[in-house]
Amino acid sequence: MNVQYGYSRETLRGIIDASTAFQYFGLVSTNRRVGGRQWRFQLFTGIGDPKGRHQQREIQAIAPHGIIYENRRLKDSENRDRTLRNLLERIPGPKVELYPFGTRPKWTAISSDDVAVGHMAAEHFQGLGLRSFAYFGHHYHEYSRLRRAGFENALNSSALPEARRSKSPVRVPYYDRGKKNWPAGLRAWIGALQLPVGIFAANDFFATELLEELAQTGWKIPEEIAVLGVDDDDLLCNLGCPRLSSVVPGFRQVGRAAVGVLAELLAGSDAVPRETLILPLRIVTRQSTDILHVPDAQVAGAVKYIRNHSLENLSVKELIQKVPGNRRRLEKKFFSLIGRTPMAEIHRVRIARAKILLMEGKSVEQVAYEMHFSSSKYFATLFHRITGLTPSEFKLLDYQAIIRKTPPVMTTIKPRKKRTDLDSVGK
Repeated sequence: MNVQYGYSRETLRGIIDASTAFQYFGLVSTNRRVGGRQWRFQLFTGIGDPKGRHQQREIQAIAPHGIIYENRRLKDSENRDRTLRNLLERIPGPKVELYPFGTRPKWTAISSDDVAVGHMAAEHFQGLGLRSFAYFGHHYHEYSRLRRAGFENALNSSALPEARRSKSPVRVPYYDRGKKNWPAGLRAWIGALQLPVGIFAANDFFATELLEELAQTGWKIPEEIAVLGVDDDDLLCNLGCPRLSSVVPGFRQVGRAAVGVLAELLAGSDAVPRETLILPLRIVTRQSTDILHVPDAQVAGAVKYIRNHSLENLSVKELIQKVPGNRRRLEKKFFSLIGRTPMAEIHRVRIARAKILLMEGKSVEQVAYEMHFSSSKYFATLFHRITGLTPSEFKLLDYQAIIRKTPPVMTTIKPRKKRTDLDSVGK
């Protein structure tokens, strides 16, 4: 695995987490035996040899019982189709492939659900009251295409009549950014969008570059342009000004699931799914999307009150008392502008807050008590209805809690033949 990337480091942290959870994995220098088996990890951070022969001999010398790997093209390989997967074909034993990135996996594969990532981004922007949307990424990698597809699909299927997909007349290939006319092309692309606009970037790196370019212009962030990245890379998200909001994919959960899959394969199980997708966890909101574009004062006040009182067991009746007005009229306007009923927004915000508390290590009962749910049973029921997981499953995030869940089915938009990188969607 290439540890220079944030998602790879998070995946490795998940593998470390699973080492403790499964109780029979040790570090490289630690020997532990369970049932006569000795387990240890040997980390290969990259393949320096263009043909991988040196690493192949080294791996064969270790004679691993199983392998967890991220399929990557070999560095400077003369054969463009030669990948790490090709190198591992001659090494016996079960293998778990991470992030196949559009290629058909030869063995069991685990990846983040990039379509669901795009869906979560669309929901976030719509909750801000935005009606114009754009995507900043590239078409060379599958994860970028899938995130764009999920983003578009969620906007196209939105209950909001204004959230229709449209195309920007200007397109700037992302990998042309080194050319002299790239900044001018980027500005022309943004200038063709209807402001205010929410721009969803394929990852935090792209989002950071976009923010740096926008800093040289007169556009205001987030008042005119709200920017959202993916990966929640702490260094990148907090490096610039404004600080970057970002989707948190389940990279650490991919690592945990990979250890669980490998354990089952080594035990001879034939019930392991061929391909598994891990759902994204949440969105960390920072300054780049800290804005609310709601033209109606009553609805804007209701949204702010809900978000500022997420720990309270708020009802729509109590909300009306804080934001005076006719209940039926508020509900109608709220749905028209936000795409959800006030009660659905209350539940969404409270469950998002509950996720944070669960990940901080608090028990299900503690979270239910602190957030003033009527009972832990009701909290668990509501949590499961919204996330598809019970609070205990979400808290543990172990192999059995994730692997048996079926991700939402969404139609993926097929890549166009012409590779383009800045594609706007929705108005």
